[in-house]
Amino acid sequence: MIKVTARQLLSLSIALFLISLPQPGHTQYVPGQILVRLHPSASKPTATTFGHLANQYGILSMEPLYETPIRRAKPAEIGRFSHLYRIRITGNPEEAAHAFSNAPNVIYAQPNHIFRPQQAPNDPRFSSQQNLTTIHWQTLADALGPVQKQITVAIIDSGIDYTHEDLAPNIWTNVQEANGQPGVDDDNNGYIDDIRGWDFTHAPDLPGRGDYLHPDNDPMDESGHGTHVAGIIGAEANNGLGIAGIAPNAQLMALRAGLSLQSGATFLEEDDLAAAILYAVDNGAHIINMSWGGPERSFLITDALHFASENGLLLIAAAGNSGEVGIVSPAARNITIAVGATDRNDRLASFSTIGASLDLTAPGVNILSTQPGNAYTSRSGSSFAVPHISGLSALLLSRFPDLTPQQIRTRLVNATADLGFPGWDFTFGAGRIDAAALAALTDPPPVVQILSPDSGDASHTAFDIVAKASGASLTTYRLSWGFGQIPQSWTVLQTGAPSEVITFRWPVDALQDTTLVLRLEADLVNGRTLE
Repeated sequence: MIKVTARQLLSLSIALFLISLPQPGHTQYVPGQILVRLHPSASKPTATTFGHLANQYGILSMEPLYETPIRRAKPAEIGRFSHLYRIRITGNPEEAAHAFSNAPNVIYAQPNHIFRPQQAPNDPRFSSQQNLTTIHWQTLADALGPVQKQITVAIIDSGIDYTHEDLAPNIWTNVQEANGQPGVDDDNNGYIDDIRGWDFTHAPDLPGRGDYLHPDNDPMDESGHGTHVAGIIGAEANNGLGIAGIAPNAQLMALRAGLSLQSGATFLEEDDLAAAILYAVDNGAHIINMSWGGPERSFLITDALHFASENGLLLIAAAGNSGEVGIVSPAARNITIAVGATDRNDRLASFSTIGASLDLTAPGVNILSTQPGNAYTSRSGSSFAVPHISGLSALLLSRFPDLTPQQIRTRLVNATADLGFPGWDFTFGAGRIDAAALAALTDPPPVVQILSPDSGDASHTAFDIVAKASGASLTTYRLSWGFGQIPQSWTVLQTGAPSEVITFRWPVDALQDTTLVLRLEADLVNGRTLE
């Protein structure tokens, strides 16, 4: 996948994208549901709209998604979400999605994918926050000046214990609703009494427990995953309690989109996650923390992420916990920052997923943080590496509010301890984040970015590449490609002087169906290379 900043990498499939069939006991989607997006000109669908498909796959009901107006959406953007329907069926969701995608007036049809928190089994608790020592957090905190802007981090997860002693002062508050009338949508955002966020969880077709049947205004955490993430980002500091968050002045927007199953596992449905992303954009978040992952190709999440990116939000996600090659989505998207995990000895965590989409790593083993009920414990997973990067990004933005998401990404990947092969590599990305190096970066950061194609895009003929390599410190750029998810060699496509717009038509019709990685590198005047 294309990774902006240091090394821009992009995984491409020269073939139609296929979703592997889920194995028994490992369902990748909600049973009995598909999501369908219709053309704007299409009328409201009924069972007869889909002809024989209604009988073949047993349509039970159809309901529109996201009827709430999106206030920050431009007219051209609204169409992405205004003709979306959740269709309940009796047939197989994958087979039905394939069939419905070929029906008249259908832009896409897909299963309602399930995403999972990217955490590993718990390890023994540490008595201190070794993770902050490892990344030299105190050095950055001491070097920064006063806060210039209040930054809101949307945590889309299992919810947050917003009453926790170390989190309550930093929970984002919707002031209009807090000061308004109960039972009234005082700010006209489509959500009534959303004082501290929203619970989007709506999973009647899964065997859940607790609060999972209906969306509501209470994003309380039931599993502890989201509360753990929240503490790493923004637990209050210098209050004589618990721990210190990396960005102790950040506001934490609680967006619950996950449920706990009877088995104890936590899952997040795609339509709930997309709704939470739209809410974050519409209600003033600056950063979205996504400590979860799932299928590589999911149309609805991709549309929501592009909407957030186009509105200037910084998107940060977990690389995954497979311990193998293959970054999960949404981390694999080119508009997100993909974060892997390291242990206290700066070794790659045994569970951390590697691959071409990886941007950088952060501590993710035995990370001490908050738990529901004023508790504290240590947990492991790339889920808990992500909030290190979200917290540092919030710190930067609060002092330098004019930085763009791409400039923040560039600063982050240039402020790392290089742990693997020299430069960017598939295991550590640009390296493990180093806040001390981040404090030393003062020059305006360059921008090195592949804009198109995106990870997962497919073609039998050619890709039209659009990229950017700009900045006073750059001398030249190189576009190249390699075979497989971890190429052993590279073929140069084009080189040139830095430019705001780089274009190249890359023919692939002579190649067999396979996976390729597209790479953008840029050389700096100091001899370093961004890739």
